[in-house]
Amino acid sequence: MTALILQSSNVGIATLQVLVSSQLITLPQALPIIYGLNIGTCSEAIILSFASNKEGKKIALFNIFLNIGGTILFLPFTNFFAEFLKLISPHNPLRQVANAHTFFNLFSALLIIPFLKQLFVLIDKLVNK
Repeated sequence: MTALILQSSNVGIATLQVLVSSQLITLPQALPIIYGLNIGTCSEAIILSFASNKEGKKIALFNIFLNIGGTILFLPFTNFFAEFLKLISPHNPLRQVANAHTFFNLFSALLIIPFLKQLFVLIDKLVNK
């Protein structure tokens, strides 16, 4: 809900950096929130797509599929992801949270590449109904 109100994950990421560095929550607890922030930022694209042409609607749907798909893929590996982040940025919770956000988006984009053709076909069918 926070990302829907903020329409950006930046404030959410900064808040998580403070919470993790203050040891109020752990990095593994912060990761699902980061996934949710990425899904929440789709709200702006969804809202704007209502006043858009078919191509704008397709972009909004692609954004949703990308972030939800990334979340589905990352959730089972959250603890491994946290260990990877701690390995590349030991003793730096601010960097770990920032890296989590960056790597989530990067890896989600890379993981979806093999499925782009099928995804575009599905989006075309959904928008052109």
